[in-house]
Amino acid sequence: MGLRFSKAIVGVDDEATPYTYGEPVAVDSFAAFDIAMSFSGDNYIRQETKAHYGRLPELAGIAEGEISFKIPAMGSGVAPATPTAPYYWKALQGAGLKQNIVAATNVNYTPASTFDGPAASSTTAGNPDESYSVSVWVDGVKYSIKGAVGNVVLSGKIGEPWVWEFNFKGAYEAKITDAAPTITLPTPTPIPFMGANVIQVHSGYNAILESMSLDMGNELGRVVNANDASGLRGYTIINRRPMIKFNPEDVIDATHNFWSIWRAASQSTINIDAVGSGAGNLMAWTATNTQYHAPGVGNREGSLILDMEAAIVTTGAEGSEFSITFT
Repeated sequence: MGLRFSKAIVGVDDEATPYTYGEPVAVDSFAAFDIAMSFSGDNYIRQETKAHYGRLPELAGIAEGEISFKIPAMGSGVAPATPTAPYYWKALQGAGLKQNIVAATNVNYTPASTFDGPAASSTTAGNPDESYSVSVWVDGVKYSIKGAVGNVVLSGKIGEPWVWEFNFKGAYEAKITDAAPTITLPTPTPIPFMGANVIQVHSGYNAILESMSLDMGNELGRVVNANDASGLRGYTIINRRPMIKFNPEDVIDATHNFWSIWRAASQSTINIDAVGSGAGNLMAWTATNTQYHAPGVGNREGSLILDMEAAIVTTGAEGSEFSITFT
């Protein structure tokens, strides 16, 4: 019988022993969409000479994998009197985000450069762990990677919910027959990319735009190890270049001059005010120090638009680039 992606379940769990696979259980697993998997490994091609051109048997080399998926952005639905992280909090940590719990106020995420965590639960603060196990169950078959870390993009398009786009890389873990954990679909309503004057680009300007994204910009490096069956312990985050992208209409200079701000290399805040509905399901984010890159010029239904990028730069302290908050 063929396997159907429409039945797929994703799981992400921190590894008790770094770079050692641990199967995600029900509380670590969830429904997702646009799930994709790829596995690779170059076999060693033998080079001995012989009396003919026949090909000799190859040797198995390093084996690795990549798993990506998307989740609608939503909070926990728990009132901020007892701040609780969203159900996919381990995926956020696996993408390099530190979980911060502000008592009776909110739960928020900031970029981490220290990986000695993780947070013990969805109600505690902590740095990300060193590595994560990521699995996808499809019709009773499990595909996995270990020693994984990843990147995440938070993207929004008008009329649709904000979406988390995760991409993890790690060492290959053997495919097996395995029943998927039983999950419960989350109850909060996904948070829409719409609201009255909630999006400010460059110090308070409410741009006319259609879509926007915040990319963690993690750079990943392989951690090789001859003492591993995959030849690879997994991956680690080695650098980060966070970026915001959006597509505003261009306007007269007196209203907002994207071009002069770019050329001055000015630094300013880009932020989204709280959007969503209900306690525990309101999301906001702020990038305090951003700098425009050169605008690209385009057309949206006859209006001149700009394809804008804004680099998010540090203020000098770990985690200062941006903050994503749920209240």
